[in-house]
Amino acid sequence: MVSHALNFSVEKAGIYALDLAVPPGFVVSEVKGEGVDDWKAADGKLKISFASRVLGARKIDIQLEQANKEFPDKITVLPLAVTGATNVTTQLGAASSPGIRLKTADLAGLREVPIHSLPSRSDELLAFVSEQPDWTLSLAAEKLAPRVVAEVFNLVTVGDGVVGGSATIRYGIFNQGVQEFRIALPAHWKNVEFTGANIRRKEQQTNVWTITLQDKAWAATPWSSLRLPV
Repeated sequence: MVSHALNFSVEKAGIYALDLAVPPGFVVSEVKGEGVDDWKAADGKLKISFASRVLGARKIDIQLEQANKEFPDKITVLPLAVTGATNVTTQLGAASSPGIRLKTADLAGLREVPIHSLPSRSDELLAFVSEQPDWTLSLAAEKLAPRVVAEVFNLVTVGDGVVGGSATIRYGIFNQGVQEFRIALPAHWKNVEFTGANIRRKEQQTNVWTITLQDKAWAATPWSSLRLPV
């Protein structure tokens, strides 16, 4: 997803429409801004119509999207070219979802700058600027492997002819979300029951249990489990 905050200024004569060239492979999903009456995207062109004549400074937000069936190793970003613009400057920030690492692969017509130089920084990881209308940026994307650590608190209960117990497992999850956990238990434990948030499925194979969640878990995930009479 590429979000463009387009700040433009019209001088001398006003305009009633703005024409832009959409980068190949992207579709326009949203256009909003002051005075926008209608917009149409077709054949790589975006035409924005205004309800009244535009003269002076104006801002439009345009969102482009690209669908990928598989996780892309490299993503190419091109400018949203404004037809007839006499002077163009660009500030560009790149951000990723949790569990994805971004790196600069190739760039032309841009230069990399510190991320704190972006005027409205949120969660950007990389920042670039350009003083020319034509530029190209290629980003290398890497899906990080999860790193999981576990802390187990065990409680043993001795009763009349029965030894029972329970355990609370707290997971620390780093780099990537995890949806499936595997837990090895002593083979002689019986009547095992797992409880915890968002558990979807529990499967046992010999003494190894596979716990599948409804969605990926991130950060710390505590589970209280195991009433274990033996």
